[in-house]
This record gives sequence, structure tokens and C-alpha cells, in this order.
Amino acid sequence: MIHKIKFYCILCVCLLISLSFTAADKLSAGGEPRTRVIVLNQEGAEIEILCEIADNGKKRYRGLMYRKSLGENHGMLFIYDKELPRSFWMRNTLIPLSIAFIDEDMIITQIKRMTPESDKIHTSQHPVKYALEVNEGFFRKNLIKPGSRIIYPKK
Repeated sequence: MIHKIKFYCILCVCLLISLSFTAADKLSAGGEPRTRVIVLNQEGAEIEILCEIADNGKKRYRGLMYRKSLGENHGMLFIYDKELPRSFWMRNTLIPLSIAFIDEDMIITQIKRMTPESDKIHTSQHPVKYALEVNEGFFRKNLIKPGSRIIYPKK
């Protein structure tokens, strides 16, 4: 009987540890939930990005500031109510990033590289409703270019 109790206790601990790793993967460094976003690259392959969502003024203002790293295939999706030209900078942002500007039809219209801790303003050439920040080089490595389509949300 005692062996069965020990077995079930160990089983419960293992289950709890497993669930905590799964939950941690779905939370950002700041504790924000992440959402799966798919990008269809130029070859039609689906590239999954685990994104934090910046859909209000406070989240958009802070962005990825003060982070020391960003996981591979992780990013931040900025969501706006209207399509307008959008501007971003890298003040207080410590990691090199690339940004994709995305129109309301979920098509990438432009991709720019951004330098850490720079006050240089990066403005979209066209009105956009979304912007996606990822580690610098991610788009190039995954053959994602202007014209690629975003699928959001992906559950």
C-alpha cells in the first residue's frame, strides 16, 4: 500500500513539473501570455512564431524594452485599431531586432533591421495595422519577405 502511495506521489510531482514547463513556454519573460502566429514564407512553408501581443498603449510603448534576450521563434505582435503609418525605435531595447510592417490583409509590406539602443525612427512606407518584431536575421533565415502572409491567431 505504501509503495502505491509513493508511486502516485511521484507521478503527481512529475505531472506538475511537466505542466509548469508547458505553461512557462506560453508566457513571456514579463509573464504575458503568448499566441501562436504563422507566417507563410516565399516557398509556402508555415513558420510558427510564439508572440506576445501588444494591443494597447502601455504594451505597445514598452514593447521589448529592457529584455536581455528573445527566444528563438519568439516575437512581439503589435496590433492597432486602424491602418496608419507606424513608427518604432529601439530606445532601451537591448537586443537586435527586425520588424515586419503588416497591412490589414495580413500581408508583410516591409521588413527593416533595427539596431539596439538607437533613437533612429523606423517608419512604415505604407499604412499598416500590425507590426511583428523578432530577432534580427529571423526573417532572412526563414525566407520571409514582403508579400509573405501572416495567419493570426493560430490555435
